[in-house]
Amino acid sequence: MRIALLTDGIYPNVIGGMQKHSFYLVKYLAKRGVHVELYHTSKNADNHIRLDLFSEEEVKFIHPHLISYPRVKFRFPGHYILASYLYSKRIWDALSKNAAVDFVYAKGLSGWETIRQKKKLNGIKVGLKVHGYEMFQYAPNLRVKLQHLLLRPFFRYVNRRADLVFSYGGKITDIITEKLNVPEWKVVEIPTAIDSDWITKEEDADVNDIRKFVFVGRYERRKGIEELSRVIERNNRVAPFHFIFVGPVPEHRKLNLPNVSYVGAVTDTEVLKNVLRNADVLVCPSFSEGMPNVILEGMASACAIIASDVGAVGKMVDDRNGWLLQPDKLEEDLEAVFNKVLILEKAELKKKKVASIERVQEEFKWERIAEMLLSNLDKNLTSE
Repeated sequence: MRIALLTDGIYPNVIGGMQKHSFYLVKYLAKRGVHVELYHTSKNADNHIRLDLFSEEEVKFIHPHLISYPRVKFRFPGHYILASYLYSKRIWDALSKNAAVDFVYAKGLSGWETIRQKKKLNGIKVGLKVHGYEMFQYAPNLRVKLQHLLLRPFFRYVNRRADLVFSYGGKITDIITEKLNVPEWKVVEIPTAIDSDWITKEEDADVNDIRKFVFVGRYERRKGIEELSRVIERNNRVAPFHFIFVGPVPEHRKLNLPNVSYVGAVTDTEVLKNVLRNADVLVCPSFSEGMPNVILEGMASACAIIASDVGAVGKMVDDRNGWLLQPDKLEEDLEAVFNKVLILEKAELKKKKVASIERVQEEFKWERIAEMLLSNLDKNLTSE
């Protein structure tokens, strides 16, 4: 089988959850002997994909096509949409000259022009993967709401016209079928996954004497970091704890507390593993998400999880391994759960930490997910 993967970057050339998913998708398809025609960008035309991160055998099945990302000179409302369309057009121009594939797997808006032109593919099906559908989820303020409204028509267009739409499941499928009116028969539910190298041993799921929490992510409004900071500040004297923020946080947004640390952006996987494996609880209080890699990384590292019940988060987190928050009362829920965890018995917290590891082992390893994807493609490509 030969698959064309259209994406706006691949880890580590481009950092992000979607880009990390692209990296592992390529890796595990290649492991299964699937040829991957990879249409990607590094947003830096002279920086080619890091093929040294794949095994020699995997490289035989990976065929990269570097597409330069358009530069929009002025940052006006909608500049991202214009750049996305121009990028998708560049991909189509390259793909249409090299379309000897069995299936096209398009991520986000990178497949916009390919979906528009798909009749010219002579029956080759195009599947769409939108990771978060944040623009159809809860908006914490007017500015975010306006951003959502601006993006919706374009994502509605590609979803309705794709041959297949890949969903993480949970509330993501509800968005696709109910808000976008995509027929259920076009929706293929496949969760995200994690590499086995991430998964720690159950015997290493000890609980620290002083509770250790960690947040991993960019500083942006939808991540709930403002609400989280206020909860930490108000409850700093309930019981001893240590909180670590991983990711870029503006200096004026940092809490000046002795038990709160900011380590900045971490690009070294081993460093991030060490931070997570030394924590007890990963906190992901977002207003909108898809199926965050960081939650699986936390689970694989023996963290209990506090996360908002958005997107497909509920497919990973429940009362066995953590606590779910409602986005419309995020700060209230977060404060109640945070205080509960501070005084929770060690044995109870350890049960949740161990449950996280068990769920990853059983449900979210890349070997299983790659097999699930190929099985679904075989079924859909052979059906009338």
